[in-house]
Amino acid sequence: MIAEILHGFPLLPVLHAWPFGRERNAKRELVWRWGASPPQAREWIVAALQEAGPQFSGYPQMLEREHRRWAAEHPSQRTPEPQESAAPTREWRDEQLAMVHGADLDIATDALLELAHREPDRGWTERLLLQIIDGDADAQLRALAVTCLGHVARRHRAIDRETVLPVLRELLDDPTLGDRARETIDDIETFASGA
Repeated sequence: MIAEILHGFPLLPVLHAWPFGRERNAKRELVWRWGASPPQAREWIVAALQEAGPQFSGYPQMLEREHRRWAAEHPSQRTPEPQESAAPTREWRDEQLAMVHGADLDIATDALLELAHREPDRGWTERLLLQIIDGDADAQLRALAVTCLGHVARRHRAIDRETVLPVLRELLDDPTLGDRARETIDDIETFASGA
């Protein structure tokens, strides 16, 4: 249940994004996750923050403080709701794709996450992620593409196992991508086992 609530939430990219101008949205999302989570899930968030490094040691207290502040300002609502976004359009997809292939790595990673979390065409998204993994993209973008395959499996409850799993299995011995590939295979087995 905890994995179902929190899996796929890109905690580290959100945390590392705060200093780079997306602080308000990242903080709102993390505060929302904190407020919407049961105690066991909050323990998971605390563990993830500890694993992220000592610079995040004060975040659990900040999250609780911010959630209480928000709850006091909005007594009729349980937790802050994340902003809803419109359904993706072809133009939106093209814009995201251009950013993924652009020169700015921060923008490219954000765009790749957006595609993994919002693009309705699962097959198209899988093919894009596999192209990035097999291509000559930046190592960070390739690693994120591996993780995003797990996000796609969780979101759609399906994935093209015959195409995706062999690629991930080839990465298991890769010193950079092996751990991510293993986690993604676990995600696929958990969330898209029947697909």
